[in-house]
Amino acid sequence: MLQIKTPLDCGQSTLRDWAGALRLPYVAAHYGKSLLWCASESMFAYLLTELAHLPPMAVGCVLAVSYIVSGALDIGVGTAFRQQLSTIAACSRLQLVGAVTAAAALLMLFSVPVVHPAMPLVAAASVILLFRLAYAFVDLPQNAMLSLLVENDARMSLASLRLVASGLAALTVGAWASTIVYSSASHRPLLLIPAALTIAAITVGSSAYLRRRVRAWRGGLHSPIGAPFVVPGRLPVSVWRLILVMLIINFAAPVFTRVLPYYADYQIHDPLLGSSAIAFVSLGALAGPPFWYRVLRGRSAAIHVAASSLALAAAAALFGLAGWAGGSVLVVAAGLVGLSAGGLGMAIWSAFGQVVADAGRGREGLAYGLFTAAAKAALALDAIGMGWLMSDARFRDPSSPHLLLYMTLPSIIAGVIAALLVLGWRWGAGQCVPADEKLRYGLPDQVSPFSSARAQPMLH
Repeated sequence: MLQIKTPLDCGQSTLRDWAGALRLPYVAAHYGKSLLWCASESMFAYLLTELAHLPPMAVGCVLAVSYIVSGALDIGVGTAFRQQLSTIAACSRLQLVGAVTAAAALLMLFSVPVVHPAMPLVAAASVILLFRLAYAFVDLPQNAMLSLLVENDARMSLASLRLVASGLAALTVGAWASTIVYSSASHRPLLLIPAALTIAAITVGSSAYLRRRVRAWRGGLHSPIGAPFVVPGRLPVSVWRLILVMLIINFAAPVFTRVLPYYADYQIHDPLLGSSAIAFVSLGALAGPPFWYRVLRGRSAAIHVAASSLALAAAAALFGLAGWAGGSVLVVAAGLVGLSAGGLGMAIWSAFGQVVADAGRGREGLAYGLFTAAAKAALALDAIGMGWLMSDARFRDPSSPHLLLYMTLPSIIAGVIAALLVLGWRWGAGQCVPADEKLRYGLPDQVSPFSSARAQPMLH
């Protein structure tokens, strides 16, 4: 055990004042960060295969390697900058530096189809790796602040606002992606640069706004004096459980949005229907966090995760059936997928933020580095799968069911598995705590599988 001082020396009222003053800048910066992520997730593969005309399997391997490197960077940055990621002031500074670099890398990448370099694959791979490195300095500080900014009872609300910002970003990028997909082939490359410039400006501007607002509070936010707390020698089991859930869900859920532009291009022949499906996924993701927050308010984190996981599986199954039948039901099903995914993201991030705040103080960087590394390891497997899928000639066959099955089956399977795991942990959680500890710490008979209650006594 390592004993250190808290980075925030304040009473509860002061912490609430900080949280209130920084909530809007924090959410705005999350919107800017999400624009970078959504643009990379939705369009990297599409622009490299369809606009730069690179081999699909080569693109899949480049993306997979970039995710693996990015996951390793998350762990490395989280460990190396552990002290900085334990204070709000340092987090805001790191995020601004990362935003500037990542925005520049995004501009360079989106220029590849326009400038036609002599070695497009090498150029794209180099810029993607630069983007992943820079994005770690945007992502980790933003995530660590979820555990630093608010108290536990406000964390679900802040996580909901984060996901609303992510939904708005996905809607923005989705509208831009629809414009590119349904534009003429000659105009597609020319639409990339204005979009990339807009994303870069919003990302850097929102991070600078957060940094400026944090500096207004810098006296308290830099204070090294406070009651000591104990940094645990290892992360609690609740952290590892949520990392496993993230690995499973992130292996499946992003497949849907990543394949949707291809599905709209090759199998939805009505541009209005295709654009509506892309937009409704983003609208659903936008409405999902507040919807699930209100429906399940007062319920445990485990119930939030299990319910939204099952809803995601059901919505993906409905989309698959609607794809076979055709018609406007497809758009509704796409919106339900976004609604479920938005609620699931809020539940997982909120639960993780609470666990880290309770039992991971001083190790926020490592905890969030492992969390995002797990997510990116899953995305690396997805990228290889995408490369394999796009190498198959049936991928572009309008009558082939392979594209629809690849879109929906991962979400169905992962949603069911995640729900079963969480409910199983919840059922056994209370039996894992010895009776004397329940009596000593006043624990309930049934403890949430994501509860860090057993770790809390050592924090005082």
